[in-house]
Amino acid sequence: MGTPTLTVTQKGNEMKVDRIMRGRNDQERTFTNTYSLDGKETTREAFRGTTKAVASWSNDGKSLTITTTRTMERSGQAMEMKTTEVWTLTEGGKSLTITSTSSTPRGEMKVTLVYDKK
Repeated sequence: MGTPTLTVTQKGNEMKVDRIMRGRNDQERTFTNTYSLDGKETTREAFRGTTKAVASWSNDGKSLTITTTRTMERSGQAMEMKTTEVWTLTEGGKSLTITSTSSTPRGEMKVTLVYDKK
């Protein structure tokens, strides 16, 4: 898997995020999510389940936290995966750091990605 490309577009209180990832055989896959920046929950039907997300700003306005709960079914079993992403602009706005913590039935996973502004 290659490093994902991230495109963020904001209109008013709505933020659209397109993540383009390369998988096997260099195939591109695009994942699109839309978040409400006024604290309202957004819901999206996804493959085998539902995704609910809430975006909220830190008190100092310097970071955005996106909390996502994905409920899915696999082989007749219901599963829930929770992810918290903390978005912070770094290097004077030249980079975006996203620290993601996911909690799944198989345990916790933490990943930090840094995107350079183009």
